[in-house]
Amino acid sequence: MSSVDESISLAITECKTTLPCEMSIGSESSPVITTEHHNSFVNGLAEMVTNFKARALLLEDEQESLLATLMNLREECDGPSPSIAGLGVGTVDFIDELTNSLMDVNLKVTTKRSNREEEALHQVNRMINHLISKVNDANHQTKELCHVYIRSCYQPGQCTEETSTEEEDLFQSIINKCAPDDKHRIRRRLHGLLKYIDSRLKDIYSPALDLSNK
Repeated sequence: MSSVDESISLAITECKTTLPCEMSIGSESSPVITTEHHNSFVNGLAEMVTNFKARALLLEDEQESLLATLMNLREECDGPSPSIAGLGVGTVDFIDELTNSLMDVNLKVTTKRSNREEEALHQVNRMINHLISKVNDANHQTKELCHVYIRSCYQPGQCTEETSTEEEDLFQSIINKCAPDDKHRIRRRLHGLLKYIDSRLKDIYSPALDLSNK
């Protein structure tokens, strides 16, 4: 997880194994104490549910990342890549087994959205898809726009830049209308896209750097 993503208030705290529920329903204690204990019990449950869902979201992201890595490795095994050549059929079969085993785990966090949140998610995905269509150009403008979108995922005042662009303000105004779970997924998607853009730029410019050093 990147340092930017770590700044998000999606910190995962350890679940409490015990809850303050010493008070039984039939206790002779005063109603005030009973209410306090019940409120504490419910608040403890609410915290556990929040932590559980946050962990599930992270596991969902981890599964998608592992699956993408395995699929990319499988494609390289079928291609002429010299870094993969010579691994043998056994390795290819093992990758397939790992992929099938990973897909046996059904992780799905359902997000309930209002009509406004549905529309906001649709607009954000449309903007990101438009950005993805430019990835093959592999230029620094595409990378900068991805950075702009990532900065827009955070609340005003948390951006590293002192000034914001029109596109940043637009993206931020839309993503602020998205459901919290969707905001997390969008951040992860953009960070993954940025990593891919970096790899594309490295592939393009590294050979030129090697030639200049000779």
